[in-house]
Amino acid sequence: MTKALNMLVRGILFAVLLLSIVACPPLARKMIANQEKTNKILKIKDKTLNVEVADTYEKKMTGLMFRKELGKNEGMLFFFETPKKPVFWMKNTSLPLSLAFVDEKGVILQLENLKPEDLTPVAAKEKVLYALEVNKGWFEENNIKKGDIVKGLTD
Repeated sequence: MTKALNMLVRGILFAVLLLSIVACPPLARKMIANQEKTNKILKIKDKTLNVEVADTYEKKMTGLMFRKELGKNEGMLFFFETPKKPVFWMKNTSLPLSLAFVDEKGVILQLENLKPEDLTPVAAKEKVLYALEVNKGWFEENNIKKGDIVKGLTD
């Protein structure tokens, strides 16, 4: 497949996924369930997190939507190909979450708490290469703050 055709097909699939998220959540749930999952172990200070990696357009668009639960030391790691100022919202996400924006060196630059189903955009104030979602309060409970280092991002 040519590069242009491949990009067109990905664009069409992305549009279908986006439309299904907004207009037909049951279809979106089915599409999300069929995605292959990649996991990674991260360490922050002496704490360990088992994270699912959002490394495709589809995974980044859906994140933790439609999930009913998230384990105590689990989360989702969003990886961006180049540093950017990503924006998050909680459409179709019923779990209360905390979000860390992380630079290419693994330094936590910003921490935010997110409200379930809130459509208010939450943006990174600086360019980052990663975003990490965990259960709301996980960072505070584990004494993790801005400036701490996330290890295992590139392993």
